[in-house]
Amino acid sequence: MIRKDFIPGTEYAIYQDDEKFSFGIDAILLSDFARLRKDSSLIDLCTGGGIVALRCHGIYGLSRVWGIEIQEDVAQLAQRSVRENGLEEIITLLHGDLREKWDLPQVDSITVNPPYFERGRGIINSTENDRISRYEVEMELEDIFLFARRHLRERGKLFIVHRPGRLPDLVAFGRQYGLEPKRMRFVESKENTQPILLLLECVRAGGKNFIVEPALTIYRDGKYTREIEEIYYGK
Repeated sequence: MIRKDFIPGTEYAIYQDDEKFSFGIDAILLSDFARLRKDSSLIDLCTGGGIVALRCHGIYGLSRVWGIEIQEDVAQLAQRSVRENGLEEIITLLHGDLREKWDLPQVDSITVNPPYFERGRGIINSTENDRISRYEVEMELEDIFLFARRHLRERGKLFIVHRPGRLPDLVAFGRQYGLEPKRMRFVESKENTQPILLLLECVRAGGKNFIVEPALTIYRDGKYTREIEEIYYGK
């Protein structure tokens, strides 16, 4: 069933399919962590329903945005959301494999909320949509960094949300492809617990200074923390 929701912190609507993979808090945190410049350009990889592309434009006022999604029906739903918000001249949804050679300009930033699980790890989900959204079956982590090297301007930034266990791979691939890790933040469900997510910024041809920001806590006493409320709703 297709439903119309509103994107937190913006005036934009988004269509989601109850039978498909819907956006979660990781997409909201990624769009906040990115801190993009007004009138800058963005490519959002693994864009899904377009949540990060739409929210980043809504928050930062970008000049041009492209979203790439390998699942055709999901890309079409994202395009419907773009039309609903009258953003066809700013946001372009592209259906295809990010490993292809894309005729796109170099941009200021790339965001990506990729599948978290390596091929052959864990229990593969039953639906095709979940399988592609959660597991590296149509792409691998390295592909993201190769794409970013090709499509980021010098000093352009890659922003990625992932599981903490993949941090060594993220750093290794970043340096292999000339994308220096510059800023990181762990996300924990409750205060002083093991992190469940990490947010990482890499800069193309960046220097070797690295900042670890204080951990972001999602819940306190069973409710969203004040910072999470501010990230979601700007309160």
